[in-house]
Amino acid sequence: MSKGIPGRVSERERYAVIRKVCPLTEVDKPQEPYTVELSHEQELVLFDFLWRCVHDGVWAVEDTAEWSILSGILAGMEKRLSEPFRSDYRELLEAARAALRPEDLTMADITGPKSA
Repeated sequence: MSKGIPGRVSERERYAVIRKVCPLTEVDKPQEPYTVELSHEQELVLFDFLWRCVHDGVWAVEDTAEWSILSGILAGMEKRLSEPFRSDYRELLEAARAALRPEDLTMADITGPKSA
């Protein structure tokens, strides 16, 4: 059960149950790249959010418009991906990160030195 609202099942928990009950389908096979279509207004709001995250180090939603866009993208990914609902998800995630990680860039390069 979700640690959020008492008695409420999270979306992740709900889909995990569905994946256990339903056999794997075509959705579970590798697919074409995922394309996100955004209106100009959505693109502008998402740009500002990502700019703050990457350049200012502020990883927080400041407006419900940002949450709405991110939630929509996440919902689309939940429909396409089977990996988040698999028991070996952490291993699959680490393999994907390793495949995409630039060799000449570290987290210290991004976040800067930690202050004492």
